[in-house]
Amino acid sequence: MSDSDDVDSLGSEEVVVKPKRKKRKKNKDPNRPKRNMSAFFLYSNANRARVKADNPDAKFGDIVSHQLFRFSSSVVFRKPLCGHRVLFRSEYGAVGDDGAPSI
Repeated sequence: MSDSDDVDSLGSEEVVVKPKRKKRKKNKDPNRPKRNMSAFFLYSNANRARVKADNPDAKFGDIVSHQLFRFSSSVVFRKPLCGHRVLFRSEYGAVGDDGAPSI
């Protein structure tokens, strides 16, 4: 037998593929309350009219980028985080290099 006969005999094997099962969809609870809005969404809803007035010809993506820039540089965003850091450090002590509190 030659090498070409061996290759042909390997190629003639049939591969059986099992049919995939369909995943069942979970039932959603229609009475479940909605999730809370993030701080950015609350800020965005409150200041969207002002940003549109400042930039009347801006598209939707431009308006969002303006809001994101203002939100990330505002004191409203940074001040609460500082308070949480102080609370965390007072309760748990200093944070190590790996991010875990050193107790």
